[in-house]
Amino acid sequence: MVRYINATVTIYAPTSVINDEGEVITEYVKGDTIKGDVQPARLSESEIKLYGLSERSASCKKFFYAGYCPAIKEGNRASVESALEGGSVKVYEIQPMNAWPRHGECLLVPVENE
Repeated sequence: MVRYINATVTIYAPTSVINDEGEVITEYVKGDTIKGDVQPARLSESEIKLYGLSERSASCKKFFYAGYCPAIKEGNRASVESALEGGSVKVYEIQPMNAWPRHGECLLVPVENE
């Protein structure tokens, strides 16, 4: 069960589109919006290797949410508005971690150059 709600997370799924030059590019389409608890992540060396992270790991967050959300999956992105960040909105890549009967957990990895 998630006891604290300090963030609103909007999930974006990737989709391929053709731009004006005829090139296939990835755009992200808005999906589900859920509320939950965003906290700083303190990752062990084994977790950093498991998720393939580097220096970005210092800015990772963990997101805890109630129930099951099928949109929380690798490849999707999350736009996070959090009291933890003073109400600012940041974009993260989603790395699913654990799905428990009452809540789920995922790792939010900062998207560079967004």
